[in-house]
Amino acid sequence: SGHVAKVPLEFGQRLLDLGEPECVLVGCAHDASGNNVYLEDVIIRAACLAGVLSLQIIDGWDVWVPRTDGSRANNYAVPDKMAQQILMSREAADIDHIHITGYPALDAVTPGVDSAMREAARARYDLSGDRVVAYFGQVNTNNPETLRWTIDALQPDDRLLFQPHPRDERN
Repeated sequence: SGHVAKVPLEFGQRLLDLGEPECVLVGCAHDASGNNVYLEDVIIRAACLAGVLSLQIIDGWDVWVPRTDGSRANNYAVPDKMAQQILMSREAADIDHIHITGYPALDAVTPGVDSAMREAARARYDLSGDRVVAYFGQVNTNNPETLRWTIDALQPDDRLLFQPHPRDERN
C-alpha cells in the first residue's frame, strides 16, 4: 500500500531523543483494522511514553480508527464537525481535544466555516439564490462514475460547482 508499516517503537523513541521536541505533529495512515503500526503511530506512542505533546492531523472522515495498542494523540486536527463526531464516536478523545481546523478545498463553500469567504465565492460565481451542489473529486476518464451520480442527482434549479484541490493548477 506504500505506507511504512511495522516500524519498531525504538525507532520513534530514538527520533524523539535526537530532536528533543516539545510537541510532535503527524498525519494519519489509514488502517481499517487498527492492527498495523505505521510511522505516525510509532511517533505518537513514543511521544506518549516520553510525555511529549502530540497533534495528529486527520484529513478525512474515515481515516482514523483506534489502534489496538491504545496509543492516542493528545490532540487532533480535523476538517469539520462530521470528522470530529466520528473521532468522538471512536473514542479518540473528548471534544476539547478534537479541533476543527477547516479544509481548504471546502472552506469557500461550507456554511459556518468562514462565512465571508463563502459569500465572496458565491458572489464570484453568481450563486446568490441558487442551491449549490459542489463536486469535490477528480474528474477524469478513469473514474467518471461519481461525477455521473452527482449530475443525475441534480434538481432542475441546482447549480453544479467544481472545486479543485488547492494544489491543482488546472483550469
